Amino acid sequence: MKKAQNFIKRTIDGEVLLVPLGELAQKLNGLISLHGVAEYIWDHVEETASFEDLVDKLQAEYDVDPQELVRDTEAFVNQMIYLGLLVPDTKQW
Repeated sequence: MKKAQNFIKRTIDGEVLLVPLGELAQKLNGLISLHGVAEYIWDHVEETASFEDLVDKLQAEYDVDPQELVRDTEAFVNQMIYLGLLVPDTKQW
C-alpha cells in the first residue's frame, strides 16, 4: 500500500491532520483528522505487504478483539482508498 503523494501529515495544536496539497486542496476543501489507531495505520501502512500484515502489526500494538480489529481496519483502509489517500500497490491489498 502506498500513501498518496498529495497529502502531508501535520500536528496542529495537538491534533493530527492530513492536509491536502495542490489541486486536491481545492477539490477536498477540508482536512482529515487522524486519531489513535488511524494515525498508527497511516504511519505504518507502507511497511506492510498485505492487509493481513497490517492487522498482525496492529494486533501486536493494541490489545483489542481480533474480529473487531479486522472489521474496523478494513473499513478504515477502504475509506482511505475511496478518498484517494491510500493506493493499493499489490494484489494482496
